[in-house]
Amino acid sequence: MTIPPLKMVSFSSKGYKKELIISTDQVDVMQAFLVEILSCDVMIINTNLGLDVYYNHVHNKKNQIESAFLILLAKQGRSILDFFCYDLNSVDEITLKIHHYFKRLIEHPLLFKSYSKSLCYQINFNYAQNSKIIETLFSIWQDELLRLNNTNIQVYILRTFLSNLQLTYIQQSCKPELQDLLRSVINIERSN
Repeated sequence: MTIPPLKMVSFSSKGYKKELIISTDQVDVMQAFLVEILSCDVMIINTNLGLDVYYNHVHNKKNQIESAFLILLAKQGRSILDFFCYDLNSVDEITLKIHHYFKRLIEHPLLFKSYSKSLCYQINFNYAQNSKIIETLFSIWQDELLRLNNTNIQVYILRTFLSNLQLTYIQQSCKPELQDLLRSVINIERSN
């Protein structure tokens, strides 16, 4: 059985605010609702920078995802006009968006550090129920971080995030016997 292609609907505020777009409890409600109505894997990443809904489905489900988001916004007195919305329908489109996003985010080291910490926490929390989506994202994120690492961008920020992603992957997907060995390899890499 082949896995349907990864798609993404992303929401971000018009104007940066140091708060989540929706609460963690609302994310849980939205995710459960979307899993039921879309009948597919759904993972939501919720940071101060925006809300990204990843899903594996043959068809574009932007309208259903946007409607679920609007229901939550209505309780807060906000509308879709307060947000930018992006609809990405392939791994190539997601990769391009992530590349531009990381490139912009790296210019703000403290924001990037905060974003990467939140992202790793949410991946750990969601790994068991969304391993297929997360493994696809790991691949994209790692490739993009390595590609950006070969530029003149602040390398230490990239390496820290890449190491944290790799440690998260090791903790979630490797047998305990291999975890210690792989952690030591990553630590040796960090020392160089």
